[in-house]
Amino acid sequence: MNSTGLYDAFRSDVVDTARPYFWTDDDVWRYAADAHRMFLRLTGGVSDFISEACEVPVVAGEAVVELHPSLLRIMNASLRSTKRDIDVINPTDVAKMRTTDYGQIKQLIMDEKTGPVRYFVLGLQKGYARLVQVPSTCRFTAYRLPSSTAPIKRLRTSKKTTTFT
Repeated sequence: MNSTGLYDAFRSDVVDTARPYFWTDDDVWRYAADAHRMFLRLTGGVSDFISEACEVPVVAGEAVVELHPSLLRIMNASLRSTKRDIDVINPTDVAKMRTTDYGQIKQLIMDEKTGPVRYFVLGLQKGYARLVQVPSTCRFTAYRLPSSTAPIKRLRTSKKTTTFT
């Protein structure tokens, strides 16, 4: 079904075919966009690893980063500079963080120590992630909502023609 079919189906389903319409065109497209976002939220979102939403620039010495609001789940993460994977963990797994130093296993703590990032901790606060050791830039693969800059194509109707924008 294309957008014209969706538009016509909505008008038919709500028995709003006589002019002037009870539901404005803006209402119809707002409902369609809302249904689209809800569908994506319920099905897990759009898989993505190349958009701006999947990249977090990190300021040297800052262990907390802000995540893009469209992100639903982060599947994996890596450092752009070294292409090295970072373990994505929940706050309940913080006690299990480990590193090896010349063959000796030691527990990592969440301090402001710089170095190669080992862990990307999600869930401490909504919309933010905590890094264990501080990197330069982090990239990840995620499931997200569609960006607000790419809306559904709207149908414009006039008395003479119907066009898409």
